[in-house]
Parts: sequence; structure tokens; C-alpha cells
Amino acid sequence: MVNYVYLEHYTKDGDLGISRNVFLSLAQRVLSNIKDIIKSNDKKVFKINDYVSVIIRNNKVFYKFNLFVKDNINTDYIKSSITDYISNNLLMMCEVVPFDITVKVTVEKPENN
Repeated sequence: MVNYVYLEHYTKDGDLGISRNVFLSLAQRVLSNIKDIIKSNDKKVFKINDYVSVIIRNNKVFYKFNLFVKDNINTDYIKSSITDYISNNLLMMCEVVPFDITVKVTVEKPENN
């Protein structure tokens, strides 16, 4: 597995390599921010379990988010927030890195007691 994105001739001074850990850190920060936003806007009890993977293939970053949420969470909001946050931050930090984002949200139904 490749652990960095390599950008040839990034500046006049040379090339640039960006570690996979940088992209993984961004993804984890996104999930943390989304949890904080949901907590401040939704007073109901909820749970969000998360898993994110970052794969670099052919100098392209592939994000895959697998989320498990309770049924009182707006899944469309979560998907669009993740996509927007990642896109905006990557474009601000390094606009030349191609990326792809996949978000899979599974809704956990409440248990009947």
C-alpha cells in the first residue's frame, strides 16, 4: 500500500510528498466536528459509531466512511457535511490532490422492549 501522495514539481523548489496520515487525520477531524454539530443541534440521545479508511492509489486519495447512526439522525446531512468538509479542506490545503469520497450510513433501528 502506498503511504503518501507524491506531487512532482509542486513548486519551483521541488516535489512534495504528503503522508497518508495527513489525510486520515483530516477525516477523523471531520467526524469529530460533525459529532459536535449534531450534539449542539439535537438534544435527543444518539449514537454515532464511525470507521474511516484512507487509501492512496495512483496518486489519488480514496476516503471511505462507514457510519452507524441511530434513526433520529439526518443521514443526508451527515453525508453532505462529510463530503463538503473534506472537499473544502483538501482544496484549501492542496488543490492539486485528486480525491474520491464514499460515505455509507447505516441506520440502527431502535430496539423494541
